[in-house]
Amino acid sequence: EGYVLLAPSGQGWLLRAGAGALRLGGSAAPGVTAVDFDRQGAVVVSGRAAPKGGVSVWIDGRRVAEGRADEAGQVSLALTEPLGPGAHDVKLFGDGLDARLRFDAGAAAPLTTGPFRVQASSGGLRVDWMTPGGGVQSTILAL
Repeated sequence: EGYVLLAPSGQGWLLRAGAGALRLGGSAAPGVTAVDFDRQGAVVVSGRAAPKGGVSVWIDGRRVAEGRADEAGQVSLALTEPLGPGAHDVKLFGDGLDARLRFDAGAAAPLTTGPFRVQASSGGLRVDWMTPGGGVQSTILAL
């Protein structure tokens, strides 16, 4: 459950509560496509890689998750440790893949004018949005 977001570029995204954002339609180039996080520090890194290829996620120079892309090359890996607020560097690494995204994991300001807020950020597009359970999740979309 979540929202469908249409970015200014025309690209569609499915924002999913407690999970990583999915790019809709068309295939993205290999790399990091989104980073989702909440106020408790839970993080999911999403991206594209070689179908069924092994990948690892590095945050600020430390390996924090490993897994495999699915048959379509989609990657969605949850970190096992909470992420603190502030600037971070995420790297998705695997066979023929070495992609980075820098982003700020600062807490979302209260949502006072609607269920979501979209703003440009250094990593791409930041979306702070209310989940169906009433919490706030933040998504950085690499555009």
